[in-house]
This record gives sequence, C-alpha cells and structure tokens, in this order.
Amino acid sequence: SLRQYFSHFNLYMSEDKIRDEIELQETILKFDDKDVKLANNIGKLAMAVCDWDKAIDIMTPYAGSGYKPLLKDLGIAKYKQNKEHPYSAPSKDARTILKTASSPPDIEPEALIALANSLRSIHSPDAGEKYGEAFEMDPINPYTLSEFLEWNIFSNQGNIYFLDQMRPTIRSAINRCHEEIEMG
Repeated sequence: SLRQYFSHFNLYMSEDKIRDEIELQETILKFDDKDVKLANNIGKLAMAVCDWDKAIDIMTPYAGSGYKPLLKDLGIAKYKQNKEHPYSAPSKDARTILKTASSPPDIEPEALIALANSLRSIHSPDAGEKYGEAFEMDPINPYTLSEFLEWNIFSNQGNIYFLDQMRPTIRSAINRCHEEIEMG
C-alpha cells in the first residue's frame, strides 16, 4: 500500500533523493504551514536517513495537533535521538509522547511497539504488556510479531519453548509479507 511505501523511503530512494524530497516538501510546507500530514511526511523522510534533529524540528510545532501518526513518529525520533541516554529528560519526553500516541482512541500497533521499546530501554515491567497489546491488535503484522517474539525470548531468558505454538501465526505473517511484496 501507499502507506507502507512512504514508511520505507530508504528502500526506494537514495539518501540524496530523500534529502531533495525533504527540501521540496519543506518549501511546500512554508506555503501551507497548517498541513500536519505534510509535516509528518517530511519528518518520516528525515527519519529514513536518521536525521533525528530535522525530524524533530519539523514535527514538534505540530505536536499539539493531536495527530497520532505524527505523535508516534515524533516520539520515535526523540527516542532514537536519545537512545544512549534512556533516563534523560528528552527520553522521558519521548515516552510521554509515545504514551499519547498509543492511547485510545485509534491505537496503532506500531505506536504500542514504539512505546514498548522505549519502556524496555528503562527495564520497565510495563514493556511486556505493551508488546502483548500490540500483538493482540495485529498478530500477523510482521513488525509487531517480530518485536513480540523478541520480547518473549528476552523475557524468558532465551527459552524458546513457546515458538512451536506460534508456528501458525509466524506462517501467516510470512504469507502477509509475500502478499505485500506482490502488491509492490
């Protein structure tokens, strides 16, 4: 789908092309500065080339909009920028933003996974709950499933006894990957 395409810019475009696209879209944003979705799109482009500062600078003015996809991406960008310092104020801010992005209504599994990853970095027991919630929402989403499985392997100290029970779900997630590849 188009949404999946836009979330994987770096697979379809070189870094130079992504930076050119950022520049073009920033010009458009100057003339339409209330377009939250455009700001989110520019932020995602910046994230694709790991330009966390740019992503944060572009999306922060729109955080008050309540647009959850932007909040999710802003929270992820802040988390990634400060990943080495999980107890820092910017990391706490990232978790706060991700909690808002993953709160009802309209919860996306990706937002819950991002929140779970940030909670895991501070060894919070709430991380497992968030991984579980995301998995329950979309068990055959390959990203959600892989994060859920990784958490379970980690939290069970490497014990993989549960993987046999997960085989049908894993197979369904693989089939979903093949379908998405076929769709282009």
